[in-house]
Amino acid sequence: MSLDIFLQYGLLLGAVLLPLLVLPDLLRTRRAPTATLAWLLGLVLLPYAVVPLYFVFSGRKLPLTRRRRIKARMRLARVDAVPEEQASDVDRLLRRLQLPGATPGNSIRLEGDGTDAFKAVCHIIDGAQKALHSAIYILADDEAGREIIARMTARARLGVDVRLLVDGVGSIDLPETALAELRAAGGRVAIFNPLLLGVFRGLANLRNHRKIIVADGAVAWSGGRNFSLDYMRAECPPECWTDLSFTIAGPAAQLLQEVFWSDWVFASGQPPDTASATPPAQCGQSKIQIVPSGPDVPEDPLFSALLSASFAARQRIWLVSPYFVPDEALMHAWLLAARMGVDVRIVVPQRSDSRLVDIARTSYVRDLQAAGAKILRHQGPTLHLKAFVIDDEIAGIGTANLDTRSLFLNFEMTAMLYSRDDVAKVMAVIETVMGKSREGVPAIGRYRGLLSGAARLFAPLL
Repeated sequence: MSLDIFLQYGLLLGAVLLPLLVLPDLLRTRRAPTATLAWLLGLVLLPYAVVPLYFVFSGRKLPLTRRRRIKARMRLARVDAVPEEQASDVDRLLRRLQLPGATPGNSIRLEGDGTDAFKAVCHIIDGAQKALHSAIYILADDEAGREIIARMTARARLGVDVRLLVDGVGSIDLPETALAELRAAGGRVAIFNPLLLGVFRGLANLRNHRKIIVADGAVAWSGGRNFSLDYMRAECPPECWTDLSFTIAGPAAQLLQEVFWSDWVFASGQPPDTASATPPAQCGQSKIQIVPSGPDVPEDPLFSALLSASFAARQRIWLVSPYFVPDEALMHAWLLAARMGVDVRIVVPQRSDSRLVDIARTSYVRDLQAAGAKILRHQGPTLHLKAFVIDDEIAGIGTANLDTRSLFLNFEMTAMLYSRDDVAKVMAVIETVMGKSREGVPAIGRYRGLLSGAARLFAPLL
């Protein structure tokens, strides 16, 4: 037998046997059916490329023993929640999924402008007296990032317990020298799931997309913004990205503190230090439920809450997301709602910073438009805002996009707002974005339609 024939038979045999290495795990791991089918399709079509990718990127939930350890340290259930008989259906559902109920007595301030967001971040940092803890996806080595690090360093020099957690992929461009003064001043820094370590663990695909700052366990900041000039600065020019962040004071801030501790313990291996925490007092009328989602919780609470609320909607479903590649179950809920006359509006950017995602979303928004939903394409600066409103009862704001990565893979954080005034404020933000949008999805050619359909097959893996 010639060498060429031997190689051909060897490659053919490998194409058959290689998928068998991952098939048991693929079928055993609970995923959305579309994600499982996407992996199967890839294994059949490109086994030599997809099998290595599966070992690196297929992790969806942390091993059970590790997950239990992290959940135990979250201590999210130790809060005074709204009595269950007064809670909304979504609130009660999330409690069944082992999350704490909505807490009363909070105040919340929305920041739709990058300058306001920068001022809010600086104010929280400068006001920390005992502890300042921050987790961020992107910390850029630019004017905004350096200013925030400098302010954290100043607090550390005053004896404040400063801890900074950055994601190993989101902040991969951050040079080590940018954090040298913070460390020298006594601040502690940890890297969440460094890329190389994540590759060897098979967890490289699981990123910490949460953005959190907590001062003294009583005041917290979160939302879609990262620490870079694209999102915030002392004076934002017109090209600053369109986004939303918020500051919370009250019991909900304590829950964000516990979410931080969970991520910190996982990344650093250091135990939490709650000695400096101050139990937050009630300081407002807002009912807020903190919903962490991702590999460190046993279910998919954000997805479940959004799906349940969408099926129950009778008036409106307003959704804003820079990346719109939803699960098929959510698509079904929104299609039915639109056909039943519910005011379904989807706001997406005219063009996001991911061309692949834009191609993949095309078939989704076209299907929704055909069912009667309004598709609005935001014009102007990059849209990075993540928010939704369902009827007049619930609003969600935070870090999660409406794509399979945020719903099922990333570590995310969403604040569910149940007070009518807060829901109205989020609606006003969305209406402002809608006012800068163009309605309708333009016609596409046969080639673009074919490309979009193919992208939809692999959308669960994006």
